[in-house]
Amino acid sequence: MFGYKFGSPRRYATFGQGSGPIYMDNVQCRGNEPVITNCSYSGWETHNCRHYEDAGVTCFNYDKAPTVQLVGSGPRSGRVQISFNGQTGTICDNSWSNNDARVVCKTMGFVDGIAFKGSYYGRGSGAIFLDRLYCNGREGTIFGCPNRGWTIADRSCTDHSKDASVVCYNEEVSISLINGPTGNQGIVQITIDGRPGTLCGSTFSSTSAKVLCKQMGYLDGTAQSRSLYGNTTGFSYMYQPSCDGTESKIWNCKNQGWNVTTRYCAAHNNDARLRLNGTKRGYGRAEVAIDGVWGRMCTGYSSYYTANAVCKQLGFTGGNSVSSRSSGRGRIYIRSVSCNSNAESLNQCSISWGTTRYCRELNVQCYGRVRLTNGNHLSTGSIEVNINNNWGSVCDHNWKAANTRVACKQLGYDDGLTACCSAYGNHPKAIIENVNCAGTESRLQDCTHDNPHKSSCYQHNVAVICYKGTKPTTYTWKLGGGNNYTGEVLVDYMGTTGRICSDNWDDNDARVVCKALGFRNGTAYNHARFDYYYASHGPFWLNNVGCTGSEATLNDCPLPTTPLGGVSKCNSGKAAGVLCADISGIYYRINGPQDNMGRVEVSVNGVWGSICNTGFDNREANVFCRTLGYSDGRAQVVSYPNPSGPVFKSNFQCTGDENNLAACPHQGWLKATDYRCSNHRRDASIICYDQVRLATGFGPDIKQGPVQYYSNGTWNLVCDTNFNDLSAKRICQDIGFFDGKAICCSAYGIGFQFWYNGGYRISNMTMACTGNEKSSMECLQESTCESQNYASAICFNDTDVINENYDFHFHDSTDKSGRIEVSHYNTKGRICSTFWDDTNARVYCKKRGYPDGIAYHSSRWTWTSVTERGPFWVGSMNCTGSEPSLKNCSFTDRLTLGNCSQADVGAVSCFDDTSGIQYRLAGGDKKEGRVEISVGGVWGTVCDLFWDKREAGVLCRSLGYSDGYSVRGAHYGPGSGPVWLSRLRCTGTETDLHRCPHNGFQSEVVDGSTYSWRKCQSHDDDASVVCVDKLKLNLGLNASMGAVEVYVSPSWLGVCDDGFDDNAAAVVCRTMGYPNGVKLPGSSFGVTDGPIGVTKVKCSAVMKTFSQCAQTISRTCPSGLYASVYCSMDDIVDDGIKVELDPDSTSGQSGLVKVHKGGVWGSVCMAGIDKVFATVACREFGFGGGIPYTSREKDIRPILMADVKCNGAERSLKDCSYTAKSKNNWCDYYAPRAGVLCYNTSIQFRLTGDTDKSRGRIEMNVDGQWGAFCNSWTDSRIGRVVCKQQGFVDGIMVSGNKYISPDDEPMWYTSTRCIGNESSITTCSSDGFQYNGYYRRYYEWACRRRTGPISVQCYNQEFKISQLRLADGTNSSGRVEVFLEGPNQWGTVCDDYWSDVDATVVCNQLGFATGTAIKRAAVFGQGTGQIWLDDVACTGSEMNLKDCPSNGFSVHNCQHTEDAGVTCKGVYVPPTTPPIVSTKPTGKGGPVTEQITGGKSGSDSGTAAAIAVPIVIIIIVGAVLGFLYYKRYGNRFKDLREDLVDEAPKHGGGGVSLRPSGAFFSKFRSGGASSSAQPGVTNPSYEFAQPSTFSPESDS
Repeated sequence: MFGYKFGSPRRYATFGQGSGPIYMDNVQCRGNEPVITNCSYSGWETHNCRHYEDAGVTCFNYDKAPTVQLVGSGPRSGRVQISFNGQTGTICDNSWSNNDARVVCKTMGFVDGIAFKGSYYGRGSGAIFLDRLYCNGREGTIFGCPNRGWTIADRSCTDHSKDASVVCYNEEVSISLINGPTGNQGIVQITIDGRPGTLCGSTFSSTSAKVLCKQMGYLDGTAQSRSLYGNTTGFSYMYQPSCDGTESKIWNCKNQGWNVTTRYCAAHNNDARLRLNGTKRGYGRAEVAIDGVWGRMCTGYSSYYTANAVCKQLGFTGGNSVSSRSSGRGRIYIRSVSCNSNAESLNQCSISWGTTRYCRELNVQCYGRVRLTNGNHLSTGSIEVNINNNWGSVCDHNWKAANTRVACKQLGYDDGLTACCSAYGNHPKAIIENVNCAGTESRLQDCTHDNPHKSSCYQHNVAVICYKGTKPTTYTWKLGGGNNYTGEVLVDYMGTTGRICSDNWDDNDARVVCKALGFRNGTAYNHARFDYYYASHGPFWLNNVGCTGSEATLNDCPLPTTPLGGVSKCNSGKAAGVLCADISGIYYRINGPQDNMGRVEVSVNGVWGSICNTGFDNREANVFCRTLGYSDGRAQVVSYPNPSGPVFKSNFQCTGDENNLAACPHQGWLKATDYRCSNHRRDASIICYDQVRLATGFGPDIKQGPVQYYSNGTWNLVCDTNFNDLSAKRICQDIGFFDGKAICCSAYGIGFQFWYNGGYRISNMTMACTGNEKSSMECLQESTCESQNYASAICFNDTDVINENYDFHFHDSTDKSGRIEVSHYNTKGRICSTFWDDTNARVYCKKRGYPDGIAYHSSRWTWTSVTERGPFWVGSMNCTGSEPSLKNCSFTDRLTLGNCSQADVGAVSCFDDTSGIQYRLAGGDKKEGRVEISVGGVWGTVCDLFWDKREAGVLCRSLGYSDGYSVRGAHYGPGSGPVWLSRLRCTGTETDLHRCPHNGFQSEVVDGSTYSWRKCQSHDDDASVVCVDKLKLNLGLNASMGAVEVYVSPSWLGVCDDGFDDNAAAVVCRTMGYPNGVKLPGSSFGVTDGPIGVTKVKCSAVMKTFSQCAQTISRTCPSGLYASVYCSMDDIVDDGIKVELDPDSTSGQSGLVKVHKGGVWGSVCMAGIDKVFATVACREFGFGGGIPYTSREKDIRPILMADVKCNGAERSLKDCSYTAKSKNNWCDYYAPRAGVLCYNTSIQFRLTGDTDKSRGRIEMNVDGQWGAFCNSWTDSRIGRVVCKQQGFVDGIMVSGNKYISPDDEPMWYTSTRCIGNESSITTCSSDGFQYNGYYRRYYEWACRRRTGPISVQCYNQEFKISQLRLADGTNSSGRVEVFLEGPNQWGTVCDDYWSDVDATVVCNQLGFATGTAIKRAAVFGQGTGQIWLDDVACTGSEMNLKDCPSNGFSVHNCQHTEDAGVTCKGVYVPPTTPPIVSTKPTGKGGPVTEQITGGKSGSDSGTAAAIAVPIVIIIIVGAVLGFLYYKRYGNRFKDLREDLVDEAPKHGGGGVSLRPSGAFFSKFRSGGASSSAQPGVTNPSYEFAQPSTFSPESDS
């Protein structure tokens, strides 16, 4: 085809990934075709590929094609040698398989072959021509197999040590049984090429034996012990064959390799033995005996898998390595051994035989079906149990002493104690909970138990201490931390070091401890431990210690409520700590230039010192300042002079709610010895605030900023109404200055720069001082604050020389462009961009000596601190152009600015000529291309950061068009010159692009060699547009169908469908560049950019453009429907109704149902689709039947069939009844489209993995193959769907760790999302049936190794909350718990968004008048068991908590550290009118059966789901960038309707969003949208549209 003589194929984008369409797939050529399009293939543009699968070729023009021969043995076997172009070489054995060997041997005239690796027939020489072949076995030559490339070999293939070899045969491989008493039994002998050998494998199974026996002509067979038939010597062909029973030949089975000549294999066959040499069964040094003599084995540092293999070989369930010694006695047989995770014995491991001078012995702890982790592994640790060959932890809900006894007996002990409160850390996989043993069971697994609802028992893992005999009654204690005066009190009991729970731990207890240590006084504190995920702190041995202070030692103190070793709960979660001293008390002070700011100092035992700032943040500062009588405080990173004394490294962990610093958990008063703290370089320092402050901070140099006052625990901005200079003076005097001036109108903007210092909240309070007040708080008065602006102040000292003049200048006097700085009152400020225009800019530029200049608005989102940016000093600048300077123009000042809260900053660009700014499009045609801008005569480009339809619209309208589409990524090629503009933030109303807010003009020239990963630093990020004029279709760029929209300045209007006919449709399409077009039913394509406003359209068939058609501008459209069209480059022929399957998976048996009607392809509405429909459709597609299925694919085509009803006898869907539009179901453009999953024989569902038929993993059998489903988070709605599908009333999703599916069983879905009312799991949204997406491997790995498959617990009772109670408090206060019928269990409520409104509903329900919300389990401790509710959003009108909107049952992202509580007061008086109760919507508008709200006041929220492993690492840089992105896009998307449509409605709110990797929870509640709003009308992916892209592909 290209003129070469032959070629070799390449796969997986060897030469890089292409772009644009993928035209061909599954190409099959015979070799004699003149062009590739003559080969067979799937169909033009029919594929299931992505560009990482792009095919390639290497062409050759040599006279002689390469040849293959075998070297090193005989004609049937040897090293594969290639001769090519006068050179000889080899093939590297990476990926070398029997398929590759088969092709080599068939080329040489044999029937088949077996692959050998590792230079089996010796090393070759010369080049290494090929590596990583991927033959399928059917190729005619090895050079036709896909490969990595000629002479492109892996780095491991450089020395011919991995040359590939083969053994070829013509069915002459013989298998015989030797040494047996009869011919049908004995040792397996294989003879290949005249060389006999055996099979080496201790795990040779009966399944493998069946394959081998059938290959020999027998009907069946079973494996026998080799020792029955004596020994053999010599060669072994195959190592550890493992068959599944489907293979036709034994060498087709999986195996651990060929050419097995290791001594261990021979030794094993000669009855080598293995043992553990230790004092306890299952524990000791691993040893092997050969010929009756025992010897040691050595291992590397990573020995877990080796220990596991040893234990399994010895008959245990598994095992772990324990501390290994570096030397020992006795001979060494194995100098190194390495096993993988699947090894069942040492026979499956890599073993190096022989001795060594240094031996790290393998010491092993083996276990059965229960084991202990993180303790000593023998008698102490967290319990893990093995169920269905899956290991997991046990959650402590309802755990009792009988359970501990059973577990310890199973471990070989007499009894045990429960180690409270995740004593040995957390574990990632939970497998059972709610265990209930009688005490007589022999195994923990035999006790009744439930499945956890989450994949982890976070902070609630069961841990035990087991013992033999009777437990002791005495204990010893000491101080931790290596000193005798401060630290955690450690208790040694039963050989295990533990702690004392700090519940009710007080100074009396501490005094006893300290007296025993020789001190006169003692102070108690809560000792903090860093509870990272795997932290192992040991058990709490004591709780509620009741010392009076007179006891001689801690052992003499009574334990009034909990006996020694009987602690089951520790409400504080902290340990008891003491500070011992001869001088009583701990004292604090601030040492700094002012009373309220400085270094934090503490007196310990009479010695003053400082505190290291490790862990000391705003929470500690807040508590400390409130202790000193201030309102609030902030931590500083400031070094104050003259530090002295020791530095105490206390590591405070305040929550911020404590009454004083001493009440915060910390780690004692140890003197720091490390370099970071001991040299006073990291002394903690703070600033304390009274009731008023500047939001910019506090200090002698901080003289300006927004004014805030403190009230009800919150800093609030002061309204600027009636705020005057007297108010500013009073405030400035209160914070230490002499005088001050007022500034109105939110002069610092509403940016995030001072949010960290109290947040942006404008109150309805102002400060209107008269001059007689002694405190600014006396000026505080209520105001309506109609301006909605905050007040600011600038302060002065009495020594300041104040300059009230205005000075306008650039930051750098040499600049020609940038923000204009305004100096006023000795303070740098800015110009408010309101009314800032070119006339003002020219005045400024002429003053600086330039002939011309233009104005632009510098974006307010450019990061600068509040003090660096300064206030808006002037606004509403209004020059006539004749003024000599800006200060001669009229403008508003600091007291009359107007609203500048949302304003940008006035900026200019001055020119040396008068050419100004010009625009053009390059690289395309007159309507499309790269955006280029000329500034001062120099052409450059615009960066595409933040480039979207608003910027494109402004640009296109400035060029005379109606609107435009944004295109990114230098689509029309990279430009040259400067990247003049970036970070544009247009509203869409600007007249020119440069008048949009942006970051300024950048004149630096970027050449073609410039590369940077940073945006806007190269021309790879040049922005482009495609402009449209007067007419468009609402589906966006390159759309060939959609709603007809006409531009009537200044907006787009839809065309009324009344009277719009095929002539009009044809003219519309002709105008859009399509020769053919037809009318479709009205309003077929979702939401348009504007309302219907063009009516009475009349076109003739000969008209060329839509502007020639008669039309009227009017909002009157009787039908209320807009005109819809379908355009095509080909003739549109109405040849009847056709139905096709649009497959979305490689199997080709699932996908969307496409229907061809009226010459147009469309889809079928999903509403009402059932199995009968699916079966009729699938039979039409050539299958036996089918079930309804929600496809992963987007469909932008219109819905042409709705309300389809089939009776099952139809031969085609067109024979079923249907309507064009549904009047009763959700079938608009955004409705789900009908899909089917087809089968040939049958599809079945089952719950499996458990003896209880009401629980297990859900599996689906498709044509005889069972497979499971996966999801990366737990969602109760999935459980409800699955259980109802299986015939139960309701259900919940539970942890799948107990039900891990076999690795060889497929995972049908790896990401699943249900609403809750679907008929089957296949109708839930998913990543597609066996779809091979980019992320699927990761999801499947996580599912099989971390979260487990979708598993459920089903019930024959509907879920509902029937009871409510307050726990661990009083009758009027406590932790809120609800009883859920179905599971019939009590559970807690998470405190996300928990408010006084929610608390009042709870208290009303209990008979009280009001309620106060308690968060973070702060008062009443943590609950146990399930968390039934999260994101509760009561409105206050509900009579019952169950009526309040929430996420749904057990849908949360919480731990019990977030349990909600209430404090109730008063007597409830019922309302005289019936309350309004939140109800669940039952409408037909969409698949919603449970309302999930995101706002506190009726806001509509979307679906929420709980993440399986709730561990999130937050990087501060990412947070800032994310915030900037949110501010850029979150606000801009509010009122934006995009130009492409998404696959399905997107439901937002409630702080929950769905992403390809799962559900993301935000702890911030969003406002949400009205419930009447149509979901899914925006599509952020539009921002990345390319002109060649019509239907964006998704890989989620």
